[in-house]
Amino acid sequence: MNPTNSSMHERAASAGFTLIEVMIAMVMLAIGMLAVGAAQLASLRVSSQSQHRTQALYLAEEQMVKLQAMPRNAGTFTAAGTHRDAQPLELGDSTEDDDLTTFIREWTITPNQPAPGLATLQVQVTWNVNGDGQEGNIQTVILDGVKETQ
Repeated sequence: MNPTNSSMHERAASAGFTLIEVMIAMVMLAIGMLAVGAAQLASLRVSSQSQHRTQALYLAEEQMVKLQAMPRNAGTFTAAGTHRDAQPLELGDSTEDDDLTTFIREWTITPNQPAPGLATLQVQVTWNVNGDGQEGNIQTVILDGVKETQ
């Protein structure tokens, strides 16, 4: 009982993959790897945005705490006005961090609002998302507070 040539040929043809099947598998694998790479890039972008927002919130809270810690009768709370840090602020170590995002912190004091003897405080921190100066990339964090002034 020797196998015939035709049955050997059928068994050999069904035993492996064709070149087309291998190429289709490679294309599917490449598409999957591209999707993973795109997801990784999106994750890095969101992480960077979250870091900037956290830094801006830290700067806003820092200024709000300073304002709240001032004496009630300080002259700062008698006249309305907007104040700004002398220079834009940079957080992080510039020797290790390539991201040199600068933050601009402003605070506004409105005396006798919402009622006499109180002052409304607002701290605003803005930064440029990409550091390229384009208007559409500006982000802002705002903190509001009230302080007793009498």
